[in-house]
Amino acid sequence: MSDSSPYFPFRYRASRPFAKAVTSEFEEQARAGKLAPSSAQEILSRHIITQYAAEGVSARQLVGTTRVVTEMMTGLALGEWQQNGSIIYDLAPELVSAFLHSDLGQISLDNVTFPHDRAYISFGPQPTMSLGPDIVADGAFILRASIGLRVILTGRYTGTAPPWSERARECYDLRILAEHHSKPINEAIEGALDDDIRDLERARETMLRNDPNADLSPANALLEAHRENRAAFAEALKVVVNGLCFITSYRDDVKLRWPSGAPEKLAAQAESTRSSKEVRRAESKLLSLGFQRVQYVGSKFEASAGVSDHRNIKAHWRRGHWRSQAHGPQFSLHKLIWLAPTRVMGEVAEGEETIVRVRADETLR
Repeated sequence: MSDSSPYFPFRYRASRPFAKAVTSEFEEQARAGKLAPSSAQEILSRHIITQYAAEGVSARQLVGTTRVVTEMMTGLALGEWQQNGSIIYDLAPELVSAFLHSDLGQISLDNVTFPHDRAYISFGPQPTMSLGPDIVADGAFILRASIGLRVILTGRYTGTAPPWSERARECYDLRILAEHHSKPINEAIEGALDDDIRDLERARETMLRNDPNADLSPANALLEAHRENRAAFAEALKVVVNGLCFITSYRDDVKLRWPSGAPEKLAAQAESTRSSKEVRRAESKLLSLGFQRVQYVGSKFEASAGVSDHRNIKAHWRRGHWRSQAHGPQFSLHKLIWLAPTRVMGEVAEGEETIVRVRADETLR
């Protein structure tokens, strides 16, 4: 596994010195049926604090900082993801571009049928989605629970990544509570972001009540960062939700395969119809090398892209949108339909436009 992997879960495991030991304990507890949330928290916090101590940072020095809390949040999300199949969805770049120009309309989270309760969605580093200095959003963990949907945006450094202990801004944790799920998604996202800011303000007030002399600078910095990056968070969350809608509505454009960097011979053996023993051996070898099968999303969509006239200079998008369409007996059922955006190049001649890509619903079916 490499700290330069396109997928955050692999970068996390490669950059954290304690990741292998934590994973081993998680798996041992899971096999024994003892991996309760409290057990996972104890295991992870013990390893994090031990690693800090090994690097000369005492528990007292960590008091009042967000470093351990952030690391715990990320590590526990990764643990849940691993325990539930390590599902990765990789959105094609053309699809992400289209999502950035699509409106979610009146679609609510109640309209979305999730294929998995735990998954990671990768959409590649997006320059307009800042999570902090020199770090941009590139994916998200999706964790469903009875109280709502938890989305943990993950970031990728635009330059050299700092040591693991200085990556507190690498993730952004947001909970879209169940009370927001019946609302239009844009409204639900804004409501969740409002809840997040209020929670941070209340936490700061609680700290001050408990200790009038408390150092509030870490809490103030975190609150200010969330306010500054709110628009970027909202944009990233909309890409994630667009992705979820697409995955659940156009499953014929989701293909499971080994990533392109995997050794070709081993990947071919793992996909062969030969003996199950040979397949398992190839799969085991690929996994030991840090590779796993990935759900690639939007290959058909991307293949439809094409430039029909190179004389054009400027381009603009005609925005797409989602709608809930009635179907079935007496139109009692509903399904999500995406009226995808079209990219229109600038004028070729007076009054003439060239369509670079038109994606109607029929071309996705």
